[in-house]
Amino acid sequence: MANPQKIRAEVKKIASYGQGVYRIVFKTEKKFPRFKAGQFLHLALDTFDPTTGFWPESRVFSIASCSDDRKEVSIVYSVKGVYTKKMEKALSVGSSVWLKAPYGEFIISKYLEEDETAVLIAGGTGVSPFIPFLRQSGTSNKIQLNYGLRNKDLMIFENELTAVLGQDNFYLNLYLEEMSDKISISGNITVKEELLSVNNILDDVQDKEKSFRP
Repeated sequence: MANPQKIRAEVKKIASYGQGVYRIVFKTEKKFPRFKAGQFLHLALDTFDPTTGFWPESRVFSIASCSDDRKEVSIVYSVKGVYTKKMEKALSVGSSVWLKAPYGEFIISKYLEEDETAVLIAGGTGVSPFIPFLRQSGTSNKIQLNYGLRNKDLMIFENELTAVLGQDNFYLNLYLEEMSDKISISGNITVKEELLSVNNILDDVQDKEKSFRP
């Protein structure tokens, strides 16, 4: 596993999904270090001075995706506290930040046996660490993603999820608190107008296990 590296980056793109939810794509000064799906990075708004070695105040965010050439990396965040409010005001296209990565032991593939079903549960921006895992090719594992959202407009990774919905080993259970007629994605997906709950997930797991069997 790669040792954490400190990397200067520039904001390339900011996508707003409303209600204080953002996706940010950073263009990195050098190649982003190799990481495992589920790991996270530190983001610092203030300048890091390598001559002192002092790392400024930062916050951690799951690594949501990385380009194939590892010169771009993205995160998503929801404005909740003091630091994320500061990010919302300070970050714009062209802004400079410092990233430090990779960190974390929540490595999804580490806990899976061959041919075992991966049951993933996420609400809102919490789906971020699962996206790199879903983008991996060649996995033999069956994957069930139980994803809860307030409404369809807050589906941050619609393109990424659409790309894997046609795979036989992937199934998406989408829970919406507010149903919408804007849902256009298709494939191995069930859309429900209800809250994401343990009981609902257990029922879905049992049903999908049957459908996965040959």
